[in-house]
Amino acid sequence: MCLWRVATSLRELETSPYLSLPEREGLAEARGTCERLARAAELAKDRVKRQEKAAEAEREARYREAAGLLAMSYPFDPNRLEATVIDLLALDRYTHADWLIQPESVEGFADRLRRRAAPEQSPMDLLLRELASHQEQVRAHVARDWASSAEPLADLSARLAERLPALREAILAAPPMLLLGVRHVLDDGVPPKVVRLPVRQSP
Repeated sequence: MCLWRVATSLRELETSPYLSLPEREGLAEARGTCERLARAAELAKDRVKRQEKAAEAEREARYREAAGLLAMSYPFDPNRLEATVIDLLALDRYTHADWLIQPESVEGFADRLRRRAAPEQSPMDLLLRELASHQEQVRAHVARDWASSAEPLADLSARLAERLPALREAILAAPPMLLLGVRHVLDDGVPPKVVRLPVRQSP
């Protein structure tokens, strides 16, 4: 039962005409103890909430700092698209999250771009937009991990920079389908949509 409810019940008992003065004083003392404990519990609860809110604000500030650091170190550069995709894949492997979904085939990758591009949008525009979004989300995943860590961001960033060359080499040695698909689009473009003509029936 809540301490405030106990205190209220004791207060009601104090008004009973059947109690002696010592009994009434004993109830008043017990009620005072309940009220003090209830106030102390509320203060402790408020203190915990303030601490949690302060910790969350600190994590959010650390996340924003980490996200800015990653954005500067690993920006999306459409003029260096293949290198950018390699960094994207390396960051994804570094997180061990396998967040990126690999296409099933090179041809299917290009065909998907053609089918999903809006009428006023080229497949390459769609590709750039999707890759930029993927990189932002992978960077955000890394930033969230860093925000939850007690290590200095400089140390975490240095560790990532130290790991990336080996990750890039592994990607180049066995290119994932996403990288092969981007290379295919850069080299050959996206094939135009094939419009099948209706079969003419013999008269």
